[in-house]
Parts: sequence; C-alpha cells; structure tokens
Amino acid sequence: MKRDLNLIRTLLQKIEAEQSLTVAGITRVTIDFQLLLMIEAGLILGAQYREGNELNNTTHVLVQRLTNKGYDFLELSRSQKLWTRFLTKTAKAGGGMTIELASEVLHSWLKRLILK
Repeated sequence: MKRDLNLIRTLLQKIEAEQSLTVAGITRVTIDFQLLLMIEAGLILGAQYREGNELNNTTHVLVQRLTNKGYDFLELSRSQKLWTRFLTKTAKAGGGMTIELASEVLHSWLKRLILK
C-alpha cells in the first residue's frame, strides 16, 4: 500500500472538524494504514489495536487528536488552490513527495504570497 498525501490531508481536515473518518470509495484498511503513517510522521496522536484472533485479525487505529505538526501541515495545505497546484507539480515531477518536503514547498509558496 502507498502513502496518499491527498487522503492524509482529507483525514486531517476530518479530525480537526471532529467528523467521521470515512471517505467515499476508500476502504477502512486503507484509512487505517494512512492513520498509522500519520502517527509515525507525528501529525496525530493515536493508538493501534488489533481485532480478531491470531489467524484472522484486523489492525485499526484510534485517533486522539492532531499534534502541533499536524495543525501546521493542515494550515499549509488548507488553500485548495495551492493544494491543487502542489498535486499538479508533484505529478509532473514524478509523483513522489515526503510530508516534510510537501510542508517546505507549501510553506515557501505561502510565504511568497504573503510577502507580495
């Protein structure tokens, strides 16, 4: 499974708004995987738990809250115009992007807009 920054952004928005962490067309397994990545990246606080038995179990994630880093990423990616531009440029560059680099790029664009 791959990291999906667009889904991560959507999940951050839902956590901030205290909405259900369901997304049309996205499985619970995929959402839980992205949530685990978000915990590892320091964007959210949460816990992983397993449901089922030794032979057939499913991993789920309980989200506690956004971290300061999560709020920062959310603020940097809040503008749909900048986010769309970011996704377009990322696709042209080959499609791969880390959360840290995404934050740096979005930060530099926002800074330029503010200083105009």
